[in-house]
Order: sequence, then C-alpha cells, then structure tokens
Amino acid sequence: TMSQRSESSCDRARLLPILNEIRILRKVRHPNIVLFHGACLGASDSTVMLVLERVSGEDLTIIISKMQTWKSASPNAGMMTQLSLQVCQALIHLHTRRPGIVHADVKPENIIVEQRKGRLFPKLLDFGFSRIITRSAKINGGTARYMSPEVFTRSHLTP
Repeated sequence: TMSQRSESSCDRARLLPILNEIRILRKVRHPNIVLFHGACLGASDSTVMLVLERVSGEDLTIIISKMQTWKSASPNAGMMTQLSLQVCQALIHLHTRRPGIVHADVKPENIIVEQRKGRLFPKLLDFGFSRIITRSAKINGGTARYMSPEVFTRSHLTP
C-alpha cells in the first residue's frame, strides 16, 4: 500500500524541499528508508504529491517514551539496540553511496517504527533537508537540537 504527502507549489520556498526530497528518494533503496514510488502535480491547485510506501507505526519519540526501563540487561535495551543498529545501517547506506547523501534532519520524529511479525522495523523519512554531497554542499535547515556541528556552523559537509 502507498501513502501520499502533498505540498502547495505556489510558494517557491516550500516547493524546493519537496523537489529535493524527490531527487534524493529516487536514488535510494534500503529496507529502513521509506520507499519512493513516484510524484505527481495536481492540475487544478499546483500541489506536488509524493507517493511513498505506506508506513504504519509510531514515531521513535513514542517508542522511546514507552520503553522507560534502560537497564542494560532489560529487553527494552535489546530492542533499542536493534532499532539503533537498523537506523545506523540506513545512514551508512546513504553515506557510502557515490556521491554520498546526508539526511541532515535525523531525529526521533523522522523515524517511524513498524511492528511486523513481532519485530520492530524503523523507517527513516522526511528527506526535505537532505543533500547529495558535492564540493560545495551545505545544509540550510534541520532541527537545531539534532544538528551535527558541521550543519550547525554551516561548514562543508562530509558523510
């Protein structure tokens, strides 16, 4: 099944992130990254719609709040380790591409956790601030609380 996200293209500042997201997601295939199926433009209202894999679950913020036992031997610690590992695998996939891709807005709210067959599967989404790494690539946005130092200081990016 698929889900749809739309943005009004009347405002150029709002259109650029969604066009960037389309450009990035077209190039990426990984089990822990939301799958891009296509995009379309609404004829009557100039709305850009992304057609994405349907991801049913809760964002990582909710999952973390439910797992309040952080003892190293607890089942919750093991689950969080597995979720973290899968998110890291998605990021490694992005960073090791040639050219590399930097997500630039990794935060719990941009990770949806699905439950399938008794296991948890995180999906990284919202690639609006992402960049393909070039010699001049810089990120102009993201969530300050989760920014890496080079993004926060607007320095040259490296994966």
